[in-house]
Formats: sequence, structure tokens, C-alpha cells
Amino acid sequence: MAKYNEILTGRHNKFLTRFFGMKGPAPSPQISGDFQPSISIQIGREVRWLENWMVYGVYASSPAAALNLSAARFRNPSKNIIAVIEKIMVRGQGVGTNFVLQYGQPGADLATILIKRSMDGRKVGDSSLIVSVGNAAGGSQIGTSVIGANTPAGNSIELVQDNIQEIVVGPGDAVQLQEQTTANQAFDVSFFWRERVLEESELS
Repeated sequence: MAKYNEILTGRHNKFLTRFFGMKGPAPSPQISGDFQPSISIQIGREVRWLENWMVYGVYASSPAAALNLSAARFRNPSKNIIAVIEKIMVRGQGVGTNFVLQYGQPGADLATILIKRSMDGRKVGDSSLIVSVGNAAGGSQIGTSVIGANTPAGNSIELVQDNIQEIVVGPGDAVQLQEQTTANQAFDVSFFWRERVLEESELS
């Protein structure tokens, strides 16, 4: 029999069970109807995995090539994974470099696929996301340009400053950092993100 205000997303109850080491059935199967007293508990990033959020990072240098524009692509090929980019850091090598951040659904990767790293040693297994780098004459557009930026020579910039600017990358989506005007220039890029399996309610 269904409960009043029953919670149907299992990962939230699993979080409570794991965080408090509880046994038995779901410890909080429903939400209060009106008011409920509560005590806040200070918790940090180290418990995100209890909510089935896994955190990852990757660094790469996108190579320079004569007459070509370099790019780094962050793509979600999965049908049931949601990712959130928490930080993008980029540094142009050599002269100052103009970049655009593009958002689209390219369906493919760039020439070199990178090795990612879990940012929590308790996580077993690889990320479902694919990060790649490459270059092409005239660039490799994947969709709409949503951010433009410039890095002075040898300096780095961050494109995600706080959590309201985090970038959601759903199934089939991709984010690409593309040099806009300066050919034959390498750049360094770092991505930090979290990902989890979508709930059944999010797939409908």
C-alpha cells in the first residue's frame, strides 16, 4: 500500500542508511505533510558517494598543429548517466588565446581520448564520460557557443566560478573548449565533475 508523500527515489533513503549505518527497511520512506522539526548536520564532499554521486578529474594538454585550432571535448555517451561539471581550468601556452565554450550533441570524440581519475579512492571503476583532445582546420564546432574567454600568455582562468555556474551534461550532451582565433597553439585544460545514474523519475 502506497504511503502518504512516499519517497520514490531510492538513493535518498540509501544515503540515510549508509550515512548512519542503519539496518532494515527504508529509514525515511515518506516526507512530512506540513511541518517537521530538524537538526542540520554539517557534511561535506566526502559523503557525496553515499548519494551515488561519483567525482572525477582529468588534465590534458591539447596539442598545437600548424593552421589548426585546438579543442578539448567533454562528452556524455550514456543513456542513463547525468554529469555536472564543477570546474574547468584552462591555460594558453605561448601567446594569449581566445576560447569559446560550446554546448551541443556531437555524437563523436576528438582524436585523443584521455585517462580520467576518480577523486575518491573508495570509487571502483571508470567514469562513464569521455574526455578527448584534438585539432582541426577551422575548428570543430559542436553546437552553440555559450561562453567566450581570453587567457593572457602563460595565465590560467576558471570558467566555473561557483555552484550556480556548474554545467549539467545530460545523456548525449557535450561541452567543448575550442580555440577561436589563434591557430597552432597548444593549451592546458582540467575538468572536474561529478556523475550518477539517473533516477527512473528523471528518465520519463
